[in-house]
Amino acid sequence: MLKFFQQQMEYQGPTTDDPSVLRRISAPVLVLLGSDTKSYATRAVRHVTDHVPNARVQEIPGAGHASPPTHPEALAEALTEFFSPAQQPA
Repeated sequence: MLKFFQQQMEYQGPTTDDPSVLRRISAPVLVLLGSDTKSYATRAVRHVTDHVPNARVQEIPGAGHASPPTHPEALAEALTEFFSPAQQPA
């Protein structure tokens, strides 16, 4: 883990949270947010949705940061809804 953080600190290129990198994402993006998520993660969600052109947030009620194991049905429903237009015939 220490090596990973050292590499991150040494890296000089664009980062994944760089607004110029985020603005280049052209695919639709769904950002899932648990309603009980801590504020630091909520700020990260806001950062992504402010900079990715086709991003939207969907809140999972009663969930925290680890919603996949705690709210699998709500997560599955959100993902199914998001991906269902891609399954429609052209």
